Amino acid sequence: MSSPEEFQATWLANVKAILDEATIEADVENAFVQKGGKEGLHTEHLGFILTDLQYLQRTYPDSQW
Repeated sequence: MSSPEEFQATWLANVKAILDEATIEADVENAFVQKGGKEGLHTEHLGFILTDLQYLQRTYPDSQW
């Protein structure tokens, strides 16, 4: 399994190219990164996403993704 450090430089170059093309200025190298998801630590935004997904599954119980 690859570690994030192995592809970070390529990822940063791709993100910077996309942001430059979109004329968006952002400091992607020093941006905040939420960590701890694998340990069950999530931001409050996850609750809203889960609510939407649960609504779809409950409204259409036999649907397939």
